[in-house]
Amino acid sequence: MTSPGLESLSELVRTSAVSGVARRVLLLRTDQLPASVSRVEQLKRAGKAVALLESADRSQRYDLPGGRIVVSWKGESARLVEQTMQGLDRLLRENPIDAPSLNTLAQLFNLPGEGDALLSAASAGLQVQNLETIAAPVDAELVTAPLQPMLPAELDRLEQSLAGTDISRFARRRPVSYYNGQTAELAWEERTLSIPELIETVAPGRDARSDIWLFRRLTRVLDRRMLSILSEPQGLRVAGPFSITLNVASVLSAEFLRFDAALPPALRSRVVISFLPADIASDAAAFAFARNFARARSYRICLRAVSNSLLPALDLQALNLDFIQLIWSPDLELLPALPDAGETRWILGQPLTPEGINWGLEQGISLFTMKPSS
Repeated sequence: MTSPGLESLSELVRTSAVSGVARRVLLLRTDQLPASVSRVEQLKRAGKAVALLESADRSQRYDLPGGRIVVSWKGESARLVEQTMQGLDRLLRENPIDAPSLNTLAQLFNLPGEGDALLSAASAGLQVQNLETIAAPVDAELVTAPLQPMLPAELDRLEQSLAGTDISRFARRRPVSYYNGQTAELAWEERTLSIPELIETVAPGRDARSDIWLFRRLTRVLDRRMLSILSEPQGLRVAGPFSITLNVASVLSAEFLRFDAALPPALRSRVVISFLPADIASDAAAFAFARNFARARSYRICLRAVSNSLLPALDLQALNLDFIQLIWSPDLELLPALPDAGETRWILGQPLTPEGINWGLEQGISLFTMKPSS
Protein backbone atom coordinates (compact mmCIF):
# COMPACT_ATOMS: atom_id res chain seq x y z
CA MET A 1 0.00 0.00 0.00
CA THR A 2 1.34 3.42 -0.95
CA SER A 3 1.99 5.61 2.06
CA PRO A 4 0.29 9.02 2.25
CA GLY A 5 2.33 11.88 0.81
CA LEU A 6 2.72 15.57 1.32
CA GLU A 7 -0.97 16.25 0.76
CA SER A 8 -1.93 13.88 3.57
CA LEU A 9 0.72 15.38 5.83
CA SER A 10 -0.77 18.82 5.21
CA GLU A 11 -4.17 17.41 6.15
CA LEU A 12 -2.72 16.02 9.40
CA VAL A 13 -1.35 19.47 10.29
CA ARG A 14 -4.67 21.14 9.48
CA THR A 15 -6.70 18.60 11.43
CA SER A 16 -4.41 18.90 14.45
CA ALA A 17 -4.68 22.70 14.36
CA VAL A 18 -8.47 22.55 14.23
CA SER A 19 -8.94 19.87 16.87
CA GLY A 20 -6.04 20.76 19.16
CA VAL A 21 -5.11 17.07 19.39
CA ALA A 22 -1.37 16.86 20.12
CA ARG A 23 0.92 14.68 18.06
CA ARG A 24 4.66 14.20 17.76
CA VAL A 25 6.29 14.01 14.36
CA LEU A 26 9.72 12.91 13.13
CA LEU A 27 11.02 14.19 9.79
CA LEU A 28 13.83 12.11 8.25
CA ARG A 29 15.71 13.95 5.49
CA THR A 30 17.06 10.98 3.57
CA ASP A 31 18.40 13.35 0.88
CA GLN A 32 20.96 14.54 3.45
CA LEU A 33 22.58 11.14 3.82
CA PRO A 34 26.26 11.14 2.73
CA ALA A 35 27.12 9.89 -0.75
CA SER A 36 30.41 8.33 0.32
CA VAL A 37 28.91 4.85 0.58
CA SER A 38 26.00 3.01 -0.97
CA ARG A 39 22.99 5.29 -0.60
CA VAL A 40 20.67 2.36 -1.09
CA GLU A 41 22.17 0.66 1.96
CA GLN A 42 21.95 3.89 3.96
CA LEU A 43 18.30 4.30 3.08
CA LYS A 44 17.60 0.74 4.13
CA ARG A 45 19.24 1.24 7.53
CA ALA A 46 17.67 4.66 8.08
CA GLY A 47 14.26 3.25 7.22
CA LYS A 48 14.79 0.39 9.65
CA ALA A 49 15.62 2.83 12.45
CA VAL A 50 12.53 4.94 11.78
CA ALA A 51 10.33 1.83 11.54
CA LEU A 52 10.59 1.53 15.32
CA LEU A 53 8.30 4.53 15.65
CA GLU A 54 5.66 2.85 13.53
CA SER A 55 4.82 0.75 16.58
CA ALA A 56 3.91 3.90 18.58
CA ASP A 57 0.31 4.76 19.38
CA ARG A 58 -1.69 5.70 16.25
CA SER A 59 1.44 6.06 14.17
CA GLN A 60 1.28 7.02 10.52
CA ARG A 61 4.09 7.07 7.99
CA TYR A 62 4.24 9.59 5.14
CA ASP A 63 6.60 8.95 2.21
CA LEU A 64 7.29 12.31 0.60
CA PRO A 65 8.56 13.21 -2.87
CA GLY A 66 12.34 13.00 -2.97
CA GLY A 67 12.51 10.15 -0.49
CA ARG A 68 11.98 12.05 2.76
CA ILE A 69 10.07 10.15 5.45
CA VAL A 70 7.72 11.51 8.11
CA VAL A 71 6.27 9.49 10.99
CA SER A 72 3.59 10.88 13.30
CA TRP A 73 2.18 9.39 16.49
CA LYS A 74 0.19 10.25 19.60
CA GLY A 75 1.40 10.27 23.17
CA GLU A 76 4.87 9.91 24.56
CA SER A 77 7.20 7.28 23.12
CA ALA A 78 10.49 8.39 24.63
CA ARG A 79 12.07 4.94 24.47
CA LEU A 80 11.22 4.45 20.80
CA VAL A 81 12.43 7.94 19.93
CA GLU A 82 15.71 7.32 21.76
CA GLN A 83 16.24 3.98 19.97
CA THR A 84 15.50 5.60 16.61
CA MET A 85 17.94 8.43 17.21
CA GLN A 86 20.62 6.01 18.37
CA GLY A 87 20.24 3.98 15.17
CA LEU A 88 20.51 7.08 12.99
CA ASP A 89 23.46 8.39 15.00
CA ARG A 90 25.36 5.11 14.45
CA LEU A 91 24.73 5.41 10.71
CA LEU A 92 26.15 8.94 10.65
CA ARG A 93 29.20 8.12 12.79
CA GLU A 94 30.24 5.52 10.24
CA ASN A 95 30.56 8.32 7.65
CA PRO A 96 32.09 11.18 9.62
CA ILE A 97 33.62 13.10 6.70
CA ASP A 98 30.53 14.25 4.83
CA ALA A 99 27.76 13.25 7.19
CA PRO A 100 25.23 15.87 8.37
CA SER A 101 24.47 16.40 12.02
CA LEU A 102 21.83 14.21 13.62
CA ASN A 103 19.59 17.26 14.07
CA THR A 104 19.82 17.95 10.33
CA LEU A 105 19.04 14.38 9.35
CA ALA A 106 16.18 13.84 11.80
CA GLN A 107 14.05 16.57 13.33
CA LEU A 108 11.23 16.29 15.86
CA PHE A 109 8.12 18.50 15.83
CA ASN A 110 5.11 18.97 18.10
CA LEU A 111 1.66 19.49 16.62
CA PRO A 112 -0.34 21.64 16.47
CA GLY A 113 2.10 24.34 17.57
CA GLU A 114 4.84 23.59 15.04
CA GLY A 115 2.68 22.64 12.07
CA ASP A 116 3.88 25.44 9.79
CA ALA A 117 7.52 24.68 10.60
CA LEU A 118 6.96 20.99 9.86
CA LEU A 119 5.42 21.61 6.44
CA SER A 120 8.14 24.11 5.57
CA ALA A 121 10.90 21.68 6.57
CA ALA A 122 9.23 18.71 4.90
CA SER A 123 8.79 20.42 1.54
CA ALA A 124 12.01 22.48 1.46
CA GLY A 125 14.11 21.68 -1.58
CA LEU A 126 11.86 19.01 -3.01
CA GLN A 127 11.70 20.66 -6.40
CA VAL A 128 15.48 20.81 -6.84
CA GLN A 129 16.54 17.42 -5.55
CA ASN A 130 18.27 15.00 -7.88
CA LEU A 131 18.58 11.60 -6.24
CA GLU A 132 19.32 9.80 -9.52
CA THR A 133 18.05 6.24 -9.77
CA ILE A 134 16.65 5.97 -6.24
CA ALA A 135 14.69 9.23 -6.35
CA ALA A 136 10.94 8.98 -6.39
CA PRO A 137 9.39 11.20 -9.10
CA VAL A 138 7.73 14.31 -7.74
CA ASP A 139 3.99 14.03 -8.16
CA ALA A 140 2.74 17.57 -8.76
CA GLU A 141 -0.68 16.67 -7.39
CA LEU A 142 0.83 15.76 -4.03
CA VAL A 143 2.65 19.07 -3.54
CA THR A 144 0.37 21.47 -1.72
CA ALA A 145 0.05 24.73 -3.60
CA PRO A 146 1.08 27.74 -1.50
CA LEU A 147 -1.74 29.91 -0.22
CA GLN A 148 -2.19 33.21 -2.01
CA PRO A 149 -2.35 36.50 -0.10
CA MET A 150 -5.82 37.92 0.46
CA LEU A 151 -6.42 41.30 -1.18
CA PRO A 152 -8.60 44.08 0.31
CA ALA A 153 -11.28 43.64 -2.38
CA GLU A 154 -11.38 39.91 -1.63
CA LEU A 155 -11.81 40.64 2.05
CA ASP A 156 -14.82 42.82 1.21
CA ARG A 157 -16.37 39.93 -0.71
CA LEU A 158 -15.49 37.54 2.09
CA GLU A 159 -17.24 39.73 4.67
CA GLN A 160 -20.33 39.84 2.46
CA SER A 161 -20.17 36.06 2.14
CA LEU A 162 -19.87 35.65 5.89
CA ALA A 163 -23.07 37.64 6.38
CA GLY A 164 -25.01 34.73 4.88
CA THR A 165 -22.91 31.91 6.29
CA ASP A 166 -23.82 29.90 9.36
CA ILE A 167 -20.55 30.11 11.24
CA SER A 168 -21.80 28.16 14.25
CA ARG A 169 -20.44 24.98 12.64
CA PHE A 170 -16.95 26.45 12.95
CA ALA A 171 -17.37 27.10 16.68
CA ARG A 172 -15.08 25.08 18.91
CA ARG A 173 -14.92 24.47 22.66
CA ARG A 174 -11.83 23.67 24.67
CA PRO A 175 -11.93 23.05 28.42
CA VAL A 176 -9.75 25.00 30.83
CA SER A 177 -9.48 22.86 33.95
CA TYR A 178 -8.10 22.92 37.44
CA TYR A 179 -5.66 20.02 37.59
CA ASN A 180 -3.64 18.82 40.57
CA GLY A 181 -1.82 15.94 38.87
CA GLN A 182 -4.58 13.42 39.53
CA THR A 183 -8.03 14.92 39.02
CA ALA A 184 -9.31 17.63 36.68
CA GLU A 185 -12.25 19.96 37.40
CA LEU A 186 -13.66 22.22 34.69
CA ALA A 187 -13.02 25.92 35.32
CA TRP A 188 -14.52 27.20 32.06
CA GLU A 189 -14.67 26.50 28.34
CA GLU A 190 -12.79 28.45 25.69
CA ARG A 191 -15.23 29.38 22.94
CA THR A 192 -13.40 29.96 19.67
CA LEU A 193 -13.89 29.91 15.91
CA SER A 194 -11.74 27.72 13.70
CA ILE A 195 -10.60 30.52 11.40
CA PRO A 196 -8.42 28.30 9.14
CA GLU A 197 -11.33 25.95 8.51
CA LEU A 198 -13.74 28.83 7.96
CA ILE A 199 -11.41 30.53 5.44
CA GLU A 200 -10.85 27.26 3.61
CA THR A 201 -14.62 26.97 3.23
CA VAL A 202 -15.50 30.50 2.12
CA ALA A 203 -12.20 31.56 0.48
CA PRO A 204 -10.22 28.43 -0.44
CA GLY A 205 -6.57 28.91 -1.31
CA ARG A 206 -6.30 32.29 0.40
CA ASP A 207 -4.04 33.18 3.31
CA ALA A 208 -6.06 35.38 5.63
CA ARG A 209 -2.98 36.09 7.77
CA SER A 210 -0.79 37.39 4.94
CA ASP A 211 -1.62 41.00 5.86
CA ILE A 212 -1.83 41.59 9.61
CA TRP A 213 -4.17 44.60 9.28
CA LEU A 214 -6.57 42.83 6.94
CA PHE A 215 -6.56 39.87 9.31
CA ARG A 216 -7.36 42.06 12.31
CA ARG A 217 -10.23 43.58 10.35
CA LEU A 218 -11.50 40.09 9.55
CA THR A 219 -11.28 39.00 13.20
CA ARG A 220 -13.33 42.02 14.25
CA VAL A 221 -16.06 40.92 11.83
CA LEU A 222 -15.87 37.39 13.24
CA ASP A 223 -15.95 38.77 16.81
CA ARG A 224 -19.29 40.39 16.10
CA ARG A 225 -20.69 37.19 14.61
CA MET A 226 -19.43 35.14 17.56
CA LEU A 227 -20.94 37.59 20.04
CA SER A 228 -24.27 37.24 18.26
CA ILE A 229 -24.10 33.44 18.57
CA LEU A 230 -23.27 33.66 22.26
CA SER A 231 -26.12 36.11 22.87
CA GLU A 232 -28.84 33.66 21.89
CA PRO A 233 -31.18 33.31 24.92
CA GLN A 234 -31.64 29.57 24.55
CA GLY A 235 -27.89 28.94 24.71
CA LEU A 236 -27.36 31.31 27.62
CA ARG A 237 -29.99 29.56 29.72
CA VAL A 238 -27.85 26.42 29.85
CA ALA A 239 -24.40 28.02 29.51
CA GLY A 240 -21.71 27.43 32.07
CA PRO A 241 -18.63 29.61 32.57
CA PHE A 242 -16.75 30.30 29.33
CA SER A 243 -14.12 32.52 27.76
CA ILE A 244 -14.11 34.35 24.46
CA THR A 245 -11.17 35.99 22.68
CA LEU A 246 -11.93 39.48 21.35
CA ASN A 247 -10.21 42.42 19.75
CA VAL A 248 -10.04 45.55 21.88
CA ALA A 249 -12.39 47.35 19.47
CA SER A 250 -14.92 44.53 19.75
CA VAL A 251 -15.33 45.07 23.51
CA LEU A 252 -16.58 48.59 22.75
CA SER A 253 -18.93 47.52 19.94
CA ALA A 254 -22.73 47.51 19.88
CA GLU A 255 -22.64 43.71 19.52
CA PHE A 256 -20.74 43.42 22.80
CA LEU A 257 -23.25 45.64 24.58
CA ARG A 258 -26.09 43.42 23.34
CA PHE A 259 -24.13 40.36 24.48
CA ASP A 260 -23.56 41.98 27.86
CA ALA A 261 -27.26 42.81 28.25
CA ALA A 262 -28.26 39.25 27.36
CA LEU A 263 -26.00 37.60 29.94
CA PRO A 264 -27.66 36.45 33.15
CA PRO A 265 -26.10 38.49 36.01
CA ALA A 266 -24.88 35.35 37.76
CA LEU A 267 -23.02 34.23 34.64
CA ARG A 268 -21.29 37.51 33.77
CA SER A 269 -18.75 37.23 36.60
CA ARG A 270 -17.86 33.75 35.35
CA VAL A 271 -17.08 34.87 31.80
CA VAL A 272 -13.43 35.48 30.86
CA ILE A 273 -12.62 38.03 28.15
CA SER A 274 -9.33 37.15 26.50
CA PHE A 275 -7.07 39.42 24.49
CA LEU A 276 -4.08 38.58 22.30
CA PRO A 277 -0.63 40.17 22.76
CA ALA A 278 -0.94 42.02 19.43
CA ASP A 279 -3.78 44.11 20.88
CA ILE A 280 -1.54 45.39 23.66
CA ALA A 281 1.36 46.05 21.31
CA SER A 282 -0.76 48.01 18.82
CA ASP A 283 -2.47 50.33 21.32
CA ALA A 284 -1.73 49.91 25.02
CA ALA A 285 -4.05 52.78 26.03
CA ALA A 286 -7.01 51.31 24.13
CA PHE A 287 -6.33 47.91 25.71
CA ALA A 288 -6.29 49.44 29.20
CA PHE A 289 -9.59 51.21 28.52
CA ALA A 290 -11.24 48.02 27.22
CA ARG A 291 -9.84 46.01 30.15
CA ASN A 292 -11.18 48.48 32.69
CA PHE A 293 -14.55 48.69 30.94
CA ALA A 294 -14.93 44.89 30.90
CA ARG A 295 -13.75 44.50 34.48
CA ALA A 296 -16.23 47.15 35.65
CA ARG A 297 -18.91 44.91 34.17
CA SER A 298 -17.55 42.02 36.35
CA TYR A 299 -15.78 40.12 33.56
CA ARG A 300 -12.44 38.50 34.25
CA ILE A 301 -9.53 39.39 31.96
CA CYS A 302 -6.98 37.06 30.36
CA LEU A 303 -4.00 37.57 28.07
CA ARG A 304 -4.01 34.56 25.77
CA ALA A 305 -1.35 32.72 23.75
CA VAL A 306 1.77 34.20 25.33
CA SER A 307 4.97 32.56 24.17
CA ASN A 308 8.16 32.12 26.15
CA SER A 309 9.99 34.56 23.86
CA LEU A 310 7.38 37.25 24.54
CA LEU A 311 7.56 37.09 28.34
CA PRO A 312 10.56 39.45 28.75
CA ALA A 313 8.75 42.16 26.77
CA LEU A 314 5.68 42.23 29.02
CA ASP A 315 5.28 44.17 32.26
CA LEU A 316 3.08 41.49 33.76
CA GLN A 317 2.18 43.32 36.94
CA ALA A 318 1.34 46.58 35.16
CA LEU A 319 -1.00 44.76 32.78
CA ASN A 320 -3.35 44.10 35.73
CA LEU A 321 -4.75 40.80 34.44
CA ASP A 322 -6.66 38.00 36.09
CA PHE A 323 -5.04 35.29 33.97
CA ILE A 324 -2.15 34.79 31.57
CA GLN A 325 -2.29 31.80 29.26
CA LEU A 326 1.24 30.62 28.56
CA ILE A 327 1.70 28.37 25.53
CA TRP A 328 3.68 25.28 26.44
CA SER A 329 7.08 24.87 24.78
CA PRO A 330 10.06 22.77 25.87
CA ASP A 331 11.99 26.07 25.99
CA LEU A 332 10.06 26.92 29.15
CA GLU A 333 12.02 24.26 31.01
CA LEU A 334 15.04 26.58 30.69
CA LEU A 335 13.31 29.20 32.85
CA PRO A 336 14.59 29.09 36.43
CA ALA A 337 11.14 30.33 37.53
CA LEU A 338 8.13 32.08 36.13
CA PRO A 339 8.38 35.89 36.22
CA ASP A 340 6.48 37.71 38.92
CA ALA A 341 2.96 38.45 37.69
CA GLY A 342 1.56 39.75 40.97
CA GLU A 343 -1.94 38.43 41.64
CA THR A 344 -2.34 37.19 38.08
CA ARG A 345 -2.90 33.44 37.75
CA TRP A 346 -1.09 31.39 35.13
CA ILE A 347 -2.74 29.01 32.67
CA LEU A 348 -0.64 26.55 30.71
CA GLY A 349 -2.02 26.11 27.22
CA GLN A 350 -1.87 23.69 24.33
CA PRO A 351 -0.13 21.87 22.85
CA LEU A 352 0.41 20.13 26.18
CA THR A 353 2.61 17.10 26.75
CA PRO A 354 3.13 15.07 29.94
CA GLU A 355 6.43 16.94 30.37
CA GLY A 356 4.60 20.24 30.04
CA ILE A 357 1.99 19.31 32.61
CA ASN A 358 4.68 18.16 35.06
CA TRP A 359 6.61 21.39 34.52
CA GLY A 360 3.46 23.42 35.11
CA LEU A 361 2.66 21.58 38.33
CA GLU A 362 6.24 22.12 39.54
CA GLN A 363 5.78 25.85 38.86
CA GLY A 364 2.61 25.91 40.93
CA ILE A 365 0.28 26.21 37.93
CA SER A 366 -3.12 24.64 38.51
CA LEU A 367 -5.03 25.78 35.40
CA PHE A 368 -4.46 23.93 32.13
CA THR A 369 -6.02 24.27 28.70
CA MET A 370 -6.94 20.67 28.02
CA LYS A 371 -7.78 18.73 24.87
CA PRO A 372 -11.08 19.60 23.18
CA SER A 373 -14.12 17.86 24.56
CA SER A 374 -15.32 17.00 21.07
